Parts: sequence; structure tokens; C-alpha cells
Amino acid sequence: MGRWEENWPRGFFCFPKSKIPQQTAGDLTHAAVFRGAGYGGFPFSYIIVRTEIEKGIAMMKGIDVSEYQGIIDWKKVKAAGCRFAVLRAVRRDGSADMQFEANVRGCLENDIPFDVYRYTYALLPTEAQKEADQVIRLLQAYGIRTCRIWWDVEDRSLETRGKEVLTGLIRTAENTAAGAGYAFGIYTGLFFYREGYFDGESLDCPLWIADYPISRSFPFSEEPPADGHRPVIGQPLFAWQYSGKGIIEGILAPVDLDVCYMPFR
Repeated sequence: MGRWEENWPRGFFCFPKSKIPQQTAGDLTHAAVFRGAGYGGFPFSYIIVRTEIEKGIAMMKGIDVSEYQGIIDWKKVKAAGCRFAVLRAVRRDGSADMQFEANVRGCLENDIPFDVYRYTYALLPTEAQKEADQVIRLLQAYGIRTCRIWWDVEDRSLETRGKEVLTGLIRTAENTAAGAGYAFGIYTGLFFYREGYFDGESLDCPLWIADYPISRSFPFSEEPPADGHRPVIGQPLFAWQYSGKGIIEGILAPVDLDVCYMPFR
């Protein structure tokens, strides 16, 4: 079957043959087709595409935010070059993030594509389903039908559940989201992933990994850290959160900075 090789040159990405990004299709320098059961969430014939990522063709920079960033001037954020945003949907008690409505409105008014995320504390399948349902109800209340729900898996309480149990909890949330028509993805820290607290390779969804190679404040206008710092995992990397101390016009507080390597929508 086709495989993802960690030692391939940088800039190799997996796409369904029918969904090669338009900005990439004209800039192929190498391509190889693999057929079979697939690997790492690509259970179909797919194409491995080498793009000129060092020129920024297949890379988008964005941010993820919550009420902790306060009131955001999304017009300034867009002008700063932000290509996407991931918004916190709900708080631990299931109530909406205090800035969710304002952030949704700001993204829509400024044509910034957005997804949402939920920090999970679920220790039981019923709790995972409840957490996912809370996000779904919020999205439906705002008429949001097309965004992805990112499941934030990093709380220390989850470390003791065991790989099989935690993987099952994530799958419960994924199935709940899919049942309501929403795409699903996993956000976690590189340490959490590498410790094997859940089986990421058995889950058929994209991965967004956090790892901060640079500890200083990081202006959004700067390029992300050098490619050698990019997290290496056992499957394609959808996005990398490379700083938790980002600075961008329109937001007064520090903000998480992200780079996305695959089509955001």
C-alpha cells in the first residue's frame, strides 16, 4: 500500500487525486501515485505532491483565538495577512466562549475562513459525546455548517486513561461530529503525541500539532521557524502551531500562531 515516509524531502503532501489544491497543481515538481488501503487518514488512491513550499505556495498562516484575546479588530488581522482562524467554541461548562459571536462575525465580515476548537476533559464516552454535542448545538444555532471541529487533546487528566481508552474517546467525539455533518480533526502537543497517549495513526482525521521551537515573542509578519523545526509525526501534518506568544495587528494580547500545509477548506 502507499506509505508516508518521514524521510521524504520537505514539501511532500498527500491529496486525493481529485482535490489537488489549485495553487499547487501548476507547480508540481514531482508526483507519484500510490494505490491501496492508504495510510494516515487517506484510505483511497492518492497522490504525493512535492510543491515549492519554500516559496509559500502551499503554506497559509493563521491564528487560533478565544476570549483570552479579548475584543479583536478582525479588519486589522486580515490586513496583517491572516489567511485563516480557529475559534474556541465553548468553555468547560459547555457555554459559548465569551467572544465566539464577535469572532464569528469578524471572520465573516472580513472573509477569513474559520474552524472551531474544543478543549476536551472527557474521561468517559458519554462525556465525549456530550462535549461534542455542545459544540454542534452552538454551530447550528449560528447556522454554521461547513467548518471543522478540532478536538483539543492535551489535558493532563487524559494521560492516565490508556491509549486504547483515549483513542476510543476521541473516536466517539469524531463519530458524533460526523453524524451531524461536521468534519473533525485533532489538535495536540508534540510531546503528547509522541508519548503515545492515543493512537493517532488509527484515527482517520487530520492532525494539528503544537510545538514552540522559539520562546520569544513572535511577530506574525515574520516567517515561521525554519523547516527543520517542523514537527515530525508518523503521518501527514495538517497544521503546526509554532508559537503561543504571537503578535499581530488587531489583537492586544499574545496569540497562537499557526501554519497550515493543506487546503484549509
